Amino acid sequence: MIIALMVLGAIPVVALLLRESPQTMGLQPDGAMPGQTLDARAYDGTKDVAFSQAWRSTTFWLIAFPFLLMSLSFHGCILHLVPLLTDRGLSPRDAATAASLVGAGGLVARLGSGFLLDLFFAPTVAVALFSSSTVGLILLWSGAPGAVPFVAGFLVGIGQGAELDIIPYLVSRYFGSAAFAHIYGYLFAAFLLGAVLGPPLMGFGFDIIGSYRPIIGVLALSTLFAIGLISRLGPYSETTLAHVAA
Repeated sequence: MIIALMVLGAIPVVALLLRESPQTMGLQPDGAMPGQTLDARAYDGTKDVAFSQAWRSTTFWLIAFPFLLMSLSFHGCILHLVPLLTDRGLSPRDAATAASLVGAGGLVARLGSGFLLDLFFAPTVAVALFSSSTVGLILLWSGAPGAVPFVAGFLVGIGQGAELDIIPYLVSRYFGSAAFAHIYGYLFAAFLLGAVLGPPLMGFGFDIIGSYRPIIGVLALSTLFAIGLISRLGPYSETTLAHVAA
């Protein structure tokens, strides 16, 4: 019953916000100049990047490794957040509240990342959103009391929520649509590999050290390294955009 009500409530929201084409918003397709009309046949993907070319490029690995590291850090932290906080003296109720704020941060990122990607260079958006998660991890590492764990949970959630939206956007901009699903599949696999490795590594480290704090510090450093890598992405591929200028 609750699920049915949620679905029914979502229908008018989707109908209000969803648009069929850029023209309905007074916009032009990507790359079109004001007043320029682009033939849909120009988007057949014949000049896009094939997977055999993509995986050999530096760009591919500058996307894959950062998202693997960010996913490892996110999921390692998120799935251990409640025991981490209760281990520091928070009540189970407060720890659960902090964990729920991870979802709130993810929701904000999901709603805001698309808006930001339409306005700014995608790697810049990724750096900004992922930096918020780094700040969240640093706050958790600090062990500060009060409202800090709640703020940290929210900030970590921002990066986690943006990651899945940014990956396909980067693929479309750097590699085009001809092999989009193939390329995205491997990059999403890197994301999932991080999600698989993060929680057990976090738990293994805790069993050896007896504290989450050093592990959180390592995760924060790994996100900084990931941010450094993704910031090295250059302009969108000329190969990808050649069909727009044609």
